[in-house]
Amino acid sequence: MGKKRLAFIIQGGIGTGHFDEGVPVLNSFIQRIAVSHQVTVFSLHPVNPGFSSPHFRVLSPAIQKSTLGRLVWLLLKFREANASGQFQIVHAICGYHSGFFGAILKKLFRIPLIIHLQGADAVSIPEVEYGVFFRKKIARLAKFAYGQADHLVVLSHYQKRRLSAYYSERAPSVIPFGVDYAQLATLHKKKLQEPYQLLHVAHINRVKDQKTLLDAFKIIRSKIEGELTWIGEDTLDGELQYYAKKIGVANSVRFEGFKQHHEVMNAYVKAHILLHTSLYEGQAVTVLEGIASGLVVCGTDVGILSDLSSAHTLVSPVGDSEALAKNVLNILSAPGDFETRVAAGHQYAKTYDLEWTVGQFEELYDQSMNKLV
Repeated sequence: MGKKRLAFIIQGGIGTGHFDEGVPVLNSFIQRIAVSHQVTVFSLHPVNPGFSSPHFRVLSPAIQKSTLGRLVWLLLKFREANASGQFQIVHAICGYHSGFFGAILKKLFRIPLIIHLQGADAVSIPEVEYGVFFRKKIARLAKFAYGQADHLVVLSHYQKRRLSAYYSERAPSVIPFGVDYAQLATLHKKKLQEPYQLLHVAHINRVKDQKTLLDAFKIIRSKIEGELTWIGEDTLDGELQYYAKKIGVANSVRFEGFKQHHEVMNAYVKAHILLHTSLYEGQAVTVLEGIASGLVVCGTDVGILSDLSSAHTLVSPVGDSEALAKNVLNILSAPGDFETRVAAGHQYAKTYDLEWTVGQFEELYDQSMNKLV
């Protein structure tokens, strides 16, 4: 149906953070969509001073605003931008606030709405105070928004199942974020030998349950020669570094903090195993980056890990460090099985890559617009 005029509503993640990288997968996705369409991004979070994109227009408030302030800002900016060329689709990334604000835009401007749920949008995890459905008021607003969407999208079948416990009025589409397979698959892999290189890519926070990861690594390290590289910003003020010392593995763990995305890809080159121990994930893009790069991923039964078959990855119950360690030790002791899983992972990441994801949304855009004809 030709080039469309798309309005993305995002919480943030474009032109934010270190080196303006924001959320790399979100930037890659919107940038690729902008190849075929005219894209305006409305960021509810201020972008870094001086940031601009050659691929799409970005509008954001100059300072951080309250919820009401963000809504007023969005309504004014959206009306202004819409007057110069009618938007044909509103694509909201996240259920709340973006999806809720998108539902208001749909009612006011009569434009089709896609709500693209992210990690926290499908759950309540009280023990770590996480998830849209953890707070009743926000849960009500999210449910209202989800009901207004022309298409509701989740990142994994696992997330779809978790969402159904809180919102079952409609079945969402499942579209994971694919990765740039062509770039990642060209990375050169290390030979499978000691000292084995384990990698963890995630910010340090409660949802990631990283004490389980360190407990598993302690078991692994007692059986083989191995090192753990840990990439991710620390939001717990050194708590996990202290715990690594407490259990005696600090000398084998390198906490490298935040890294630019190209540095993360270089870390995939050096690793054999990617570890991931979250309590919950909507997807976990690092899992697909890992298998595209030729790693075997061992982690908890959440997100895209839960969707993938045992031919691609090895999963263990949430919080079970012994089961996780056993999976790692078993796969490292079986080179043939390791290579079989690497090949299966490559095939999955190649089939469901970034281009596949974009194609899925192209179909939703067409379906949404056809409803208006």
